[in-house]
Amino acid sequence: MRIYNHIQSIIEKKGAFYFILLDPDKINGDNLVELIGRCEEMGVDGFLIGGSLMLNGDFEKTIDTIKSNSKLPAVIFPGDVNQISPKADAILFL
Repeated sequence: MRIYNHIQSIIEKKGAFYFILLDPDKINGDNLVELIGRCEEMGVDGFLIGGSLMLNGDFEKTIDTIKSNSKLPAVIFPGDVNQISPKADAILFL
């Protein structure tokens, strides 16, 4: 409930919560670290991690990189069963 409560408190303050989706197949390494910093500068409230297909990306490493470079929530937005990890702060199922 910690992440849920955090999201609710941001919504109460700002009127909305701003997630950005990061697809491990499309961005990684130094580009990911740079993007995380830019996202924080632009007011992102949290990160969704996932993609339709996981062909080349390193899902676990993407989560590790986000968590080691940001204090914002890292929430899995899985495209399939292979995109689940206990390293994330939460998981969003639709």
